[in-house]
Amino acid sequence: MKTVSYSPAAPLSHFIDIIWCSQAVSFDYCNLTLPMLHQELIINFSDQFLVSRADQVGFEKQPDRHIPVLKMQKDQAVLVNNEHGWISGLQTRPIYTSTAGNHFTIGVLFKPWGLQALTGINAFELQDSSVSMEAVFGKQATELIDKIYEAKTPAAIFVLFEKFLWSKLGDRHIPGILLNSLSRMKQARLVEGIVGRIADEYKISSKTFIQSFKKYIGITPGKFHHLLLLNQTLQHLIQHPSQPLTESTYDLDFYDQAHFIHFFKRYTGFTPATYIRQFRAGRVLPASPHIIEIKITE
Repeated sequence: MKTVSYSPAAPLSHFIDIIWCSQAVSFDYCNLTLPMLHQELIINFSDQFLVSRADQVGFEKQPDRHIPVLKMQKDQAVLVNNEHGWISGLQTRPIYTSTAGNHFTIGVLFKPWGLQALTGINAFELQDSSVSMEAVFGKQATELIDKIYEAKTPAAIFVLFEKFLWSKLGDRHIPGILLNSLSRMKQARLVEGIVGRIADEYKISSKTFIQSFKKYIGITPGKFHHLLLLNQTLQHLIQHPSQPLTESTYDLDFYDQAHFIHFFKRYTGFTPATYIRQFRAGRVLPASPHIIEIKITE
């Protein structure tokens, strides 16, 4: 599969990380995506593209493999089934994605506050869910999808997408406290009271801070802090796969190993040791630590 990405110029770069395009004549693939820090907009022309919940994740041993293979049951709630365009909010639980046959997808990775800025909708409405592009942008979404389908190159697709997003930007105001609080959270440990301390610092109530965070970012500040720590943890584990779990526990500022394992399982469904085994087996790529190649079982 060939993937090309593009980083837009300012001011779009303040709201979007990248626009990407992936194409393959044939691409049969399944993965588990762990919670990340982006909302997404996807346009899809693949033969088959399915996104569903992954609330029941497990592992099975195979006689010909030393490392157990991640599996998922088929009867999970479907979020996307071969739609041409959709927007996904922040996901706080793992999701399962499968694609088959001819593959052609284009996507936008928003910064945490980018979805609300470019759509005007309350980002909290899309937590752990998705909505069709048509429901948000109406006829303009259909027109964009048609134009992208006719485009000949990724460069032409990026021009179309960037023009569309420019038209949606308008005069969006993101409260400065939110941007500053995100920087604070990146440095904060997993301790109680981080939300209250930030609110006190900016002389607003915790309730006001939480409501504003939910509107612009899509989840509560406490949960977003957890997702930040989870993504930092994934990066640490693939950078130090041979490090004893006890050392990782303290490097990542968890209270103890039991607390670390409990936190990790809460958002992934399995232990840090299991994740490391999947990485060592080549099912997790360093560039995408939140994605694990999986198989589906009947």
